[in-house]
Amino acid sequence: MAQTIAPWFAALRKAEAKEIYLLGILPELLSPSTSPFPVIVPLGEGADAKAIGQLLCGGGSVKGPVTLPTCATVHNAIFAGTNEALERVRQLKPVERPELAAAFATLGDTGAELILTPSADTRRVVEEMLPILPKELGGGPITSVTRGLLWTAAGLSPDPEPRLQFVVQAKDAESAQALNALGKGIRQYLRQSPQVPRYAPDFAKLADDLKAEMNQDRITVVIDAQKASAWAAVLISPLRANAVRSQCTTNLKQIGLAMHNYHARHKSFPSAYTVDKAGKPLLSWRVLILPYLDQEALYKEFHLDEPWDSEHNRALIDRMPPTYHCPGGSSKRADQSKTTYLTPRGKATSFPGSEGIKIQKITDGTSNTIFVVDAGNDRAATWTKPDDWDVDPRLDPKDIFGHHPGGTPFSFADGSVRFIKETVDPRTLRDADRPRWRRGDQPGCVLT
Repeated sequence: MAQTIAPWFAALRKAEAKEIYLLGILPELLSPSTSPFPVIVPLGEGADAKAIGQLLCGGGSVKGPVTLPTCATVHNAIFAGTNEALERVRQLKPVERPELAAAFATLGDTGAELILTPSADTRRVVEEMLPILPKELGGGPITSVTRGLLWTAAGLSPDPEPRLQFVVQAKDAESAQALNALGKGIRQYLRQSPQVPRYAPDFAKLADDLKAEMNQDRITVVIDAQKASAWAAVLISPLRANAVRSQCTTNLKQIGLAMHNYHARHKSFPSAYTVDKAGKPLLSWRVLILPYLDQEALYKEFHLDEPWDSEHNRALIDRMPPTYHCPGGSSKRADQSKTTYLTPRGKATSFPGSEGIKIQKITDGTSNTIFVVDAGNDRAATWTKPDDWDVDPRLDPKDIFGHHPGGTPFSFADGSVRFIKETVDPRTLRDADRPRWRRGDQPGCVLT
C-alpha cells in the first residue's frame, strides 16, 4: 500500500501538507454504498492550498488512492468530500474537542493514528439495542461500556522498532476495571468458539501474548510488528471470507438468472452438455448460457459441433468469464481456466445429461431443487469441459464442500442462493438434488 501511494504522499509533502485526516461516521462506515471518507488537510505556513486540493480531487499530476468529488477551503483547512458533506461542514461552528486532543497526545509521535470517539447518539442507540451484555460476556448493563468508555486510540510507530499501541481511556478507575474484565471475557469467549480456529488456528497463543497494562483510568496494549501482523490477519480473514462469499453468491445468482433466461428462449433449462451424433459429450452447459451472461460474442466463437478440447475450442479456454470464477477458489495460474461452479449430474437431478428439462418437471419445488454448487478446489473443472458433480447415492457433504469456511453457497432452481452449512444432514442434501418426487421420496428441503 505504501509503495502504491508513495508518489501521492510525496506530492502532498511538496505542497507543504504536513498532516492528513480521514473522517468516518458510524452510519457511513456501515453502509456499503457510501462515498469515500471526507479528507481534511490543515493549511500550515507555506502550504499550497490549490495544489493540495487538486491532489485530493483528481486534478493533480499524481493520482491518489481515491478521487473525491469536491474540494474547498474551510476553517483554514482543505476539506475534500461530497457536496453534501461540504455543505454540512460549512455550516458548523468550531467546537473544542478535548477528548480528541488527549487521544492524539497520548499516542505521541506516530506515523498513523486511529481515534474512535463514540458520540452521544451512538451511546444511546447501543443502549437501546443491547441494554444487557450477553451472558457469555458476563451479563450486566451495557452502560458499563457506553458510559464508561470515553475514547479508544491506536497508533502505528514505524521507527526505530515497528510497534502498534492501543489505548482505552475510561471515565474513571472503576470503569477501566470493568472494561478490562469485559476484554478478558471476550478473549475467553473467542477461545471457546468453534469458528475462530477456522480463521486463526494460533488464536490461543496470540491471546496469551496480548498483555494489557492498567494505569488508573487507562488501559494500554503494545504489540510488536510481527504480532500486529498476525492479529491483522485474524481480523481481516472473516471480512475477506464474507466478501468472497458475497461475490460468490452474486455469481451464482447471475448464473441462475441466465439459466432462466435460457429457459424462456428454449423452453427448457440447458442440458448438462451437448453431444455429437454418436452421443459423445462435447461442451458444458457453461458454454450454452454464455449469451445470457453478456458473453454472446464469446459464444459465437465456439464451434458447437466440436468437443471442448478441439484445436479451435481449446484456444478459447483461457477466456473464462469472470462470473465463473469464485474469488475464494484456487488462484494458481493453472487453475485460472477452471471453475468450481458445478451442477449436480445424474438421472435424479435437474441436469441428467444431454437433454434439458422443463421447469414443469421440477415438481418437488424449485426452491428445494439444487441448480449449482460452489464446490471445493479439488473438484474444479475446465469451464468448457462437460464435467460436473456426479452425485453419489452415499453423498457426504465433505466431498463437495470446499473453500468457504463452514459450508458453501448453493443456487436453487427458483433463482435463490443459500449458504448450506457443512453440518447439513446428507439425506437432506441428497433429496435437494432431485427435481421430482418419486414414490416413497420425501420433499427435498435444505435448512440453513
